[in-house]
Amino acid sequence: MFKQSRTFRLPTFPPRAASHFRRLCEPLPPHTVPQLREELEGFYDGVLREVDQRPLVNRELVRELYDRASLLLDRYPHLSERHRSLAVGALRYFVSGDDSFSDLDFASGFNDDAEVMNYVLEELGLIEEAITVEWAIK
Repeated sequence: MFKQSRTFRLPTFPPRAASHFRRLCEPLPPHTVPQLREELEGFYDGVLREVDQRPLVNRELVRELYDRASLLLDRYPHLSERHRSLAVGALRYFVSGDDSFSDLDFASGFNDDAEVMNYVLEELGLIEEAITVEWAIK
């Protein structure tokens, strides 16, 4: 499933991200997009409420992840089964509270989510949509 010649290939992710991401990948029928979008919206709204209480969280990165996840859902009906599986994995990874880093407890908490999203965007031929990830705390 994972190609080694990619710019955002999984070995560049935190070690625990790859296996978790694989478990989340599943091609779902296109009629599930509204349900996936609702899950995304609920997560995003909740994170925005939390971000006000947690100044270290990168609000801009969260918005970019939300925008890219929305883009994947917009294109979902036109994706191949393999690409649908990757898109679902990226979306679930973003909305999952059980990923490599605690999203809300660290300044870099959403960076692993961005790495996963970038991998999927590249696999789908959308590299121009990749998110710039800064690992250093400013």
